[in-house]
Amino acid sequence: LIAAFGGILGTIAVFGKVHKQRYSGEWGDIWLWLTWLAILLVMAAQSACVAAFCGINIQVFPEHMRTRASGLELTFRNIFGFVLGNVAPAIVMQLNSESDERFQFCCSLVFVLLVNLLGAPLVVAARYAAKLALAH
Repeated sequence: LIAAFGGILGTIAVFGKVHKQRYSGEWGDIWLWLTWLAILLVMAAQSACVAAFCGINIQVFPEHMRTRASGLELTFRNIFGFVLGNVAPAIVMQLNSESDERFQFCCSLVFVLLVNLLGAPLVVAARYAAKLALAH
């Protein structure tokens, strides 16, 4: 939920930055500070979830398969994370290739921030699936 909140906060901050171009005060641009805060929240929440998600995923396997399952889970997490972390925002930027570069960067950042909204239903589904698997 913290990552989803950070994603929403970041989207609002990027929208505010794009549509408000004046200086915000003695601390600098408040929209930029809010964007950095949102990115910090998202990164902290996602980093904290890695161990929990790995544990949920591994607990559904029988005891003798957990070592291999742990290695596969981390391998797939790293492969998809490193590949899609770069490719998905690039695709969003390519879809907006007719617009200026600043707008493309803003769209890709907003996309990355809004993807964090998918985390809440995925956590609920993972908990439910683990509960069912452990009940059997």
